[in-house]
Amino acid sequence: VSLGARPAATEQPTAAEVSEVSEVSEGAVRSGEASRTDDSRSEEKDGKPEQTESTGQTEQQRESEQRERAELSDRKTAEPYFSSVTTITAGEEQLHRGYLILINKDCDCRYDGENLATLLDSPTRRYAVTDDRVSLQEDVVPAFDSMMQDFYDMYGSTDIMAACGYRSLSTQAQLYQKEIEEQGEEEAEKWVAPPGFSEHQSGLAVDLNLAVTGSGQIQYESVEPYAWINENCHHYGFIVRYPKGRESVTGYSYESWHFRYVGYPAAQYIAGNDMTLEEYLDIVHTKTIDNPLLTETPHGMYAVYYIPADEDGETELTVPSDRAYTVSGDNYSGYIITVSEQPPQEGNEAEE
Repeated sequence: VSLGARPAATEQPTAAEVSEVSEVSEGAVRSGEASRTDDSRSEEKDGKPEQTESTGQTEQQRESEQRERAELSDRKTAEPYFSSVTTITAGEEQLHRGYLILINKDCDCRYDGENLATLLDSPTRRYAVTDDRVSLQEDVVPAFDSMMQDFYDMYGSTDIMAACGYRSLSTQAQLYQKEIEEQGEEEAEKWVAPPGFSEHQSGLAVDLNLAVTGSGQIQYESVEPYAWINENCHHYGFIVRYPKGRESVTGYSYESWHFRYVGYPAAQYIAGNDMTLEEYLDIVHTKTIDNPLLTETPHGMYAVYYIPADEDGETELTVPSDRAYTVSGDNYSGYIITVSEQPPQEGNEAEE
């Protein structure tokens, strides 16, 4: 995958907190600042006569000062995150690791399952599992278990089944070929990823089914009470990866049962702005450490920015030394740094 060109892509609250969540995008934050500026400007006009050139200040100068105040406001918003910085080195391998890697028909998964944990062994499991092969990345399991526990607490239902998590490259090849034989290549490509291009290979995706006593399992649909999962999964770091009506962006038909872990801050922004992972990455790629993407959540503000990868394989990343942060590759062109308001944990570099 080229490091230069963007491929054409044809952390968890309680259940009570979930119901009170609201997401505020960077645009909303800044529009609020703009409204306050406009209000104060109106008050000045109502309470004072307009200044004239005799005061030594022209209209152009006043507008310039207003722009400077707005820029200062933006800098103050980001200042707590970046008052102290350092640099770390990321190797090319890390470009293809992390919660925010893009895997689609144009961007392949560069590893075949790492740090996996079997869901059947989870001591807090409140859901069914197809068999002992269903697994996710180990650090994703607590988020999934927490979501399922809150669903159980609310509805008392344990008929959700984790049908598929990690899927090996060889298994994906067999599944893809079988789908082609049964449905034809054109139809198969709407539903099944070619081998090497499946999110399941990363251990970051899970498919849900419904367990039915005496008849195995049936297909999961986003209907009551299960719709609660689709509507609230972003509070646990998951997104509905292939949403309805976004086939031209994701390259796949709507799948209500397919959930992808992207981490809490990204999931909050994606769901709050009704977008896909592809569209989120497009926005993040325009953000720098001096102009980060700000995401306000019930757990505080996060600042997100992008650093392109160097072609020599190693990239120097500027990161805060006084705030917790994570680093994720995007799987094709660079690194995404997500910064929280919390101080760094001792002995933990907080990298994804």
